[in-house]
Amino acid sequence: MKYILIIILVVAVAFLLWKMKQFDKTIPTLNPEDGTAPNGSDSSQQNLGQTTNQSKPTVDYTQSVLIDFSEDEPMRGREKKVKPGKGEDGSFYAKVAGITFNCTPSDVGVIRGTVRPEPTNKFDPDAMAIVSESGRTLGYIGAYDLLEYRRWCRLREFPFVGYIIYDGYTLSGRILAINPDDADRRQRMEQEFLMSIDANLGIKSC
Repeated sequence: MKYILIIILVVAVAFLLWKMKQFDKTIPTLNPEDGTAPNGSDSSQQNLGQTTNQSKPTVDYTQSVLIDFSEDEPMRGREKKVKPGKGEDGSFYAKVAGITFNCTPSDVGVIRGTVRPEPTNKFDPDAMAIVSESGRTLGYIGAYDLLEYRRWCRLREFPFVGYIIYDGYTLSGRILAINPDDADRRQRMEQEFLMSIDANLGIKSC
């Protein structure tokens, strides 16, 4: 009986030590360099000045047209990731690159046409040309968006609606390329886009 009690006591002590070890693992230790836990979260809720939000931005994909009229981020090469939301709703909103070489202030207003691959482009065989309904090249999908756009369109020719503006010094433009597979959805998205640029930029469709 004495030996049984000793065995039970040893097992109980070993179990308590194991539980304490498991509990210690659940408590994050501080990183002495930045005061954060190993998983990147802030160890102190009181020190708001050092709190960093590492959660990914949420994007509302219920909106049929996602348009940001703020200034675009600088293009940093094709390795740069695109903004969230592009291509997620059957459309792709992009800046028109090279517009100052192909357009004049007389082109200001709403533009329509197609975005198509241009493998014969001697400067970049991966180029995606933005071509007007009359067949004139207005510009190209910029380097910032090019890789993502090529993946999204799968090198198909997609229609677009867009605009060109002139601030008295430089020309700039944006387009909304739309998946043509659903004609009704395409028409609705075009109308919403035109209403948006009318409300935000004062550009009316002819």
